[in-house]
Amino acid sequence: MPDAKCTGLKTITLAGHEWFEFIVTATVGKQAATFLNYTHSGPAGTFTIIGQAKTEEFAEKRDTLIRYMNTFRFPRVAPSPSATKP
Repeated sequence: MPDAKCTGLKTITLAGHEWFEFIVTATVGKQAATFLNYTHSGPAGTFTIIGQAKTEEFAEKRDTLIRYMNTFRFPRVAPSPSATKP
């Protein structure tokens, strides 16, 4: 995406952890698209959540994307077998 433009990073809190939020606007095929990105990296792993809309519809769909993206929950980690042995 040679014409991609990215906003600066903003820090948000999601699922009890700090994430970076940024927006990328680019042409995909012949369609202008805008991507809302949340990225987190920490002990639980690295995660990226992306919401996408046509650029001309992004402003009206942004709140819906945010509500949906905010449903993210970190996967539960099963205890290791050695942790359950006495």
